[in-house]
Order: sequence, then structure tokens, then C-alpha cells
Amino acid sequence: MSKSQVNISSLLNNQDITPNAINYHVGENHLSAASNDMLVVIDSAVDDYSLLVSGVRQGAHVVVLEKNHNGVAQISAALEAYGAIESLHIVCHGSPGCLYLGNSQLSLKTLTHYADQIASWSKRLSGNELLLYGCRVAAGDAGEEFVDKIHRLTQATVAASANPVGEARQGGTWQLASFFGGIKNAQAFLPETQQIYAGIFTEVLSKSVDEYDESLLIHCLP
Repeated sequence: MSKSQVNISSLLNNQDITPNAINYHVGENHLSAASNDMLVVIDSAVDDYSLLVSGVRQGAHVVVLEKNHNGVAQISAALEAYGAIESLHIVCHGSPGCLYLGNSQLSLKTLTHYADQIASWSKRLSGNELLLYGCRVAAGDAGEEFVDKIHRLTQATVAASANPVGEARQGGTWQLASFFGGIKNAQAFLPETQQIYAGIFTEVLSKSVDEYDESLLIHCLP
């Protein structure tokens, strides 16, 4: 499958808000009218992300987050560029109540800072579906509160897991639980992709973070 990739830097600098300005990979056979239905955002920090890029369902746009940029801002820019979509799929490392996105973390502690951006996503989610593939994002009190706040900001049906997500041999699953309604759209990845992928999207042990997340180097805390 052939792929295309262009730099997201100009988009983040507000120089060009078009799909062609986004760092993305998409198979040529995916370029169809149906491609507006699903936007899959994959953090480049996850293991073997290129396999995931090539293994999305037909009709999906795929955006790869640059590790040295704010991931929330990259997602907002991608949504602005692509317009209305049925479902947004975010694939990244996670922990209870936290998503690791680029050089930033979206957590209970940072949601207040990002509230306006997250709320703006609802304008682009015509299908009102948001699927979060990070490990254990919905686990425990922190996970439940995080999912609830994401729902309140976006008004979307949210799907997430209280368990590891990914390869079964590492304790992972690809099944996400839906909150505040049912998920109508398919998951982002083809069944064969789920079978051969050899990683899980667990919390990271160390990574650089932006100025809003200085205290969150190992785990996201409420």
C-alpha cells in the first residue's frame, strides 16, 4: 500500500489549514467520498505505528502525531482541516484518566487548560463518536471521571477500555467499552491488523512533556 506523508509544522503555525498540510499517511485506495467518515490519529510513540497506519479500514484518514509537538493541538488542527467526520479514533499510550499525545498529556489535571479545544471537536464530529485506544484510560475513579468529562466537553459517545489495549499475549484486548450511548461505527483497524500487531498502548515511563504537564513524567495523576 502506497503512503503519503507531509509535514504538520506549517499547520501548527496557522500557515495552511488544509488536509495536504497535515502529517498523514493514507492508502491511495482509501481516497474516496467515504474517507470523511473516520479520522484515525496515531501517536508516533506507539510501537510499530507504521503497521497500524497500513492496517486501518478502507475509507479512513490517518494522521500521525509528531512527537515534538503538542498532540491536542495537532488533533484540533486535523479536525479543522478535514471537516465533518463520523468518528474520531485516538491511538496512543494511556493510563487511568490520561492520554499521551505528542509531547503533551491530556489528563484530569490538564483538561481545564484544553477544555476549549476539546469542546471545539464536537463541531467536527457529525457522528458524535470518540474512540480512545490507550491502555486502561477508563480504569478506576480517575478513568471514569476522565471519560465523563470528555463526554461533557464533546457531547460524544466515548469508547475506552479499563484494560490494556492491543496484543492478547501481553494481556491486551481490542474491545472498547462504550459510554453514554452505543458506538455505531467500526473500529479503526482491520481484524488481520489486530491479530498481527505485537504491542500494547500502555503508559510511558519517561518522555518530554510540554509546560502544562511538568509534574506528570511517569504517570498521569488526577
